[in-house]
Amino acid sequence: MLEIHSLNKSFGKHVILKDVDLSFPEGTVVGLFGPSGCGKSTFLNIISLLLKGDSGSLKLNGKEYSALRKKKEIEDFRISHFAYVFPEANLLSALDVEENILFPLQLQNIEVDHEKLNRLVDALELRPVYEADVDSLSSGEKQRVALLRALLLPRDVLIADEPTSHLDPEMSEKVITLLKEEAKTTKKIILCSCHDAKLFDSFDVGYRMENEGFTLYEKQ
Repeated sequence: MLEIHSLNKSFGKHVILKDVDLSFPEGTVVGLFGPSGCGKSTFLNIISLLLKGDSGSLKLNGKEYSALRKKKEIEDFRISHFAYVFPEANLLSALDVEENILFPLQLQNIEVDHEKLNRLVDALELRPVYEADVDSLSSGEKQRVALLRALLLPRDVLIADEPTSHLDPEMSEKVITLLKEEAKTTKKIILCSCHDAKLFDSFDVGYRMENEGFTLYEKQ
């Protein structure tokens, strides 16, 4: 369970988040909706320790991690519990697709689950480019490579900032379906920011950013 209590964040006089109270259970894929610039990425960056909130409590599986102060403690907690997919894929040009996918696992001495790897490669339709140079990929292919790389990491929470921004509608639906399957199988919490309102009902749970916070909306 990821719990957020009384979270606040401002940049100067510009209030981004005000007294935000939310909780996300394990095994759930959450869609966070709102126009570009409304604060979705700021929210995701705060709860995953890439940015510091002004005040509030953050708990993961009962541990209040917003109280961490030392840089190494914060970094260790972030690396141990969170995986990320950013709007831009951030792939390494010097490595091919396979090497990019496996590099974080090798760096952290994590054994590769080859059965899961092959299943995800096929589910994300990356088999034709699996050994290709990353610079030859389309934006959508790069985004799917970054998503696969993050899904292989054994983390409690996956932060996916606009994971469908470079995908067509059909592939977007496939990706969200895959995320829901992975969340339920691994008991992972997956938080996705998204600006495409047509995808709202595809997520397990959907929130819209309104009035410096998120409002829960039931699926239609």
